[in-house]
Amino acid sequence: MKNKTFQEIIEEIKNVDQSKFDSVGEELRLVDELTDPEYLYEILDYLDTRFQENIKISYLLVHRVLGKGMVAASVPLLLELLRRYEDLDIKLKLIDALGEIGSNYGAEILINYAEHPDSRLRGAASWALGEIKWQRAKKVLIKNLEDEDAVVRRCATRALGNLGDKKVIPHIKKSLQKEKNKSTMEDMEKAIEYLESLY
Repeated sequence: MKNKTFQEIIEEIKNVDQSKFDSVGEELRLVDELTDPEYLYEILDYLDTRFQENIKISYLLVHRVLGKGMVAASVPLLLELLRRYEDLDIKLKLIDALGEIGSNYGAEILINYAEHPDSRLRGAASWALGEIKWQRAKKVLIKNLEDEDAVVRRCATRALGNLGDKKVIPHIKKSLQKEKNKSTMEDMEKAIEYLESLY
């Protein structure tokens, strides 16, 4: 069966009966038929214009985009989605996806999120930077060892362990002396043990 072109897909989307309750699902099903990743930018613009006030639909769209595959080529699109959407759940999913892909592209943006006022974004970004192994993130990750939120401290600890730089050991030890959260203490001890084992 011949793959449909972008124009053919967009025409089908436009013709979806908007009175039907499942029209959104039908539109997203049509999006799934797109085979060229470049079409995602165009489809995003179209759907974003139509549904810019509907977070639920935006969230579904993000799921579809990520479903196209966690590959480095999709990073620019994920960063664009991260810029567009203010919804916390969407941002968290996008940051997790960037960490899973592991590309350095966009790491500077993640550093900004590692200092975000929202602790959930700080934690997610800290984790992602560790997965990417972005060495320039050491400064913000060391800072996050002292974060008021235990989850952020744990994410920063694990990230520093992933970076594999023994020079951060004194910083983790210093934080460990003050740490009260049991799970965070265990993560810090594991990170120290792992880093000390490196040559």
